[in-house]
Amino acid sequence: MGLRSLSKEICLLCLLALLPAVAAALWHPRRPAFVTPPLGPGEVHGRTARMWGPRVLWVDARAGREFDKGHVRGALPLSEDQWDQQLKAVIEAWDESRIVVVYCASDLCRSAHDVADRLRREMQWNDVYVLQGGWAQWQRMLP
Repeated sequence: MGLRSLSKEICLLCLLALLPAVAAALWHPRRPAFVTPPLGPGEVHGRTARMWGPRVLWVDARAGREFDKGHVRGALPLSEDQWDQQLKAVIEAWDESRIVVVYCASDLCRSAHDVADRLRREMQWNDVYVLQGGWAQWQRMLP
């Protein structure tokens, strides 16, 4: 076997090994984002919210059955439909040292923005953010 033949075989093996890696990088459901999308007004990245740790008061703006299927540990439900019934628990959990992070299903739903805007306006809380990517993004971040 000559050096040229050996080089070709090594290159072929490298290419064959690279194909599944590229496929996983492009289509794996838990792949990390190559580029972090820019934040919209009032949004926060999941990594930042995680760094805030126990200071975060998580608020889930999804419908009750979605919350029951799964939610961020310690999150409280607060949807527009159940605002009057659910707000009391959120107020009781909040204090001035807390940072409120509201989320809904994904970037496509507006519920988190609506709930966050309402908390800022009606409760006059300043540290209220929307989790960019919502519950879908949070699940992708889980180990």
